[in-house]
Amino acid sequence: MGSRIKTRPLDLSSKEVTETTLSGITEAAYLSWAGLGSELVVGASDGKLTRYDWQARQQRGPVRFTGLANVGLWYSPALDVYISLHRAAGTLQIRVWATTPAPVAISPPSASSAPTAGRCSRVSVRITGAHGEGCPGEVVTWRLSGAGSLSRKHSASDDEGYAHTEFMVPLTAEGQAEITAELVL
Repeated sequence: MGSRIKTRPLDLSSKEVTETTLSGITEAAYLSWAGLGSELVVGASDGKLTRYDWQARQQRGPVRFTGLANVGLWYSPALDVYISLHRAAGTLQIRVWATTPAPVAISPPSASSAPTAGRCSRVSVRITGAHGEGCPGEVVTWRLSGAGSLSRKHSASDDEGYAHTEFMVPLTAEGQAEITAELVL
């Protein structure tokens, strides 16, 4: 199946047709109903999962990561959790996963371009969970010591776990500037 969603009539009267290609999923192995109308849960053998709307023919929401090869996957809209079935040491285990992972790390701030006098440079950090997956919606507090200014003192992480601010370097920049980012818990 790969990362492509394909369909074919049940009577096999025509060849399969690719409906879409899933972003962030390299090999899909399991499909199950998500409990949300026309949505399915698509799970990969590498522990990644996402939702797919078979009527709209598009991926729904970001890719999530369980860190374990799944034997089966389900989604509970009432509890907003994924439920997975795994084979471990000859037995089957059921696990429950939050749709939004808990943050455990924040990367050091990095600029998209070298700070230059009179220009802006985008500065980013990434907030990640226990398996290196991005944590969306986490609030970061930015601090600057030295010359310059930041476009925002707080920002929220996107679906991939990245939070951003702009660093504005003054025309007459003297000395060093240091930008730090702290996760607001």
